Amino acid sequence: MEATRYSSDAGARPASLLLSGAVVALAVAGIIAAAPRVGEQLGIDPPIIVYPVPIPPAPPPPPPKAKPEQTHKAAPSHDAKPVQPQVDVWTPPTGPVLTAGEPVNVDPAPGDGVGVGTGRGTAIDPPAPPVLIEPVVDPRYARDFQPLYPGDERRLGREGLVIVNVLIATDGRVKQVEKVSAPSDAFFEATQRQALSKWRFRPGTRGGEPVERWRRMRVNFVLTDE
Repeated sequence: MEATRYSSDAGARPASLLLSGAVVALAVAGIIAAAPRVGEQLGIDPPIIVYPVPIPPAPPPPPPKAKPEQTHKAAPSHDAKPVQPQVDVWTPPTGPVLTAGEPVNVDPAPGDGVGVGTGRGTAIDPPAPPVLIEPVVDPRYARDFQPLYPGDERRLGREGLVIVNVLIATDGRVKQVEKVSAPSDAFFEATQRQALSKWRFRPGTRGGEPVERWRRMRVNFVLTDE
């Protein structure tokens, strides 16, 4: 009897194992099927699905702004000669000075039958200017230069210095008298009369020829005991 029991238990064990495995598989399938609903009820977010998004290419850089042209002065070369400013400068002639009416020696121009010349005028040295000699008092008439003392001025005891300019003619006489200064009209008039009538000079000359010349004269009126 015991042998039969053990044999029957051994035959039923594989079937129970198969049945148990099927029950477990169904349970697992039910759990898997119910998982989304359980997640929704519990507020669990669904898994995030990531899609690759293409990155747009970067825009090209803006073109550079054109810089204004700058003019650069060329550095002076050490070999270049400095440029002198053009300035009109009058240069006095270095040759002899010609006066109107003086002859000029001109070289004959080529082809004029006189000879071969330079075609340029050659100035000759002008003659020396004539010597001027001023008039002087003629010593033969030196005593006649002192005028007569005016009577009114003598009685009043007045003295004075008269300065006059006299024009001396070519014959040595005085042609004109101009007053420069005088203490009174009486002194000047006495001097003027004496100069026109009595004064004599050796006339001035230019190149040996007599010429009219002005000369300044001084006359002192001084009282004496005589």
